[in-house]
Amino acid sequence: MKKALAICLALVMAVSAAMMVFAAPGGFVSSPSGNEAPVIITVSYEDGSCNPKVVVTPYSERDTLEEEKEDDMNEAYDEIAANKNLSGLCSELSSVAAAKNIPVSRLAVSDLFDISAYHYGDHDFCGSITVKVGTEALRNFVALLHRDADGTWEVVPGVIVNVEEGTITFSADDFSPYAIVVDTGSNAIPDTGADIYIPAIAMIASAVSLVFVLFSMKKKQKA
Repeated sequence: MKKALAICLALVMAVSAAMMVFAAPGGFVSSPSGNEAPVIITVSYEDGSCNPKVVVTPYSERDTLEEEKEDDMNEAYDEIAANKNLSGLCSELSSVAAAKNIPVSRLAVSDLFDISAYHYGDHDFCGSITVKVGTEALRNFVALLHRDADGTWEVVPGVIVNVEEGTITFSADDFSPYAIVVDTGSNAIPDTGADIYIPAIAMIASAVSLVFVLFSMKKKQKA
């Protein structure tokens, strides 16, 4: 019985360890799967007659997007996850990090979402869009990345950050996947909806239980 329990506990440890690995793949602070969508506050246009419907979709709700947009989100996720050093994802980040005196190795993505503009008539959307996200996601803000139609990641220029209001303001004429890059070396690490400490606690508890069971078995054998 105790041997079976020991095997079960070992399996729990293995699963917990695997959860810790997948909690923060590659260039993510932690998995963005639990994030809620940023909230559109205001939208302004260079063409006053243009009035598109602007929709923000978090990575966790990517399956609600059109097939092509969902594929773009999945590709964006995979690319970020494959680049622990985000300069491999976007070389511009090296210059941004240097300007802020931050090692590139400390950069990670805290949020991944899609912005889509659905046009009416023949208008092309352009102008300024204000996106509201959780303050924690902006506390250590470094840059906003955009993945263009060719699959190339670029730093969005001229982003205005207001940590107190929890908003970022930027101008763009092409909407698709966006990613918020933060400095993980700061004291406060952004909470992106995935608690990476729970698997760690589970693994530690399992390890302690396993040691106790094995010690009891060894003691019984000696007796």
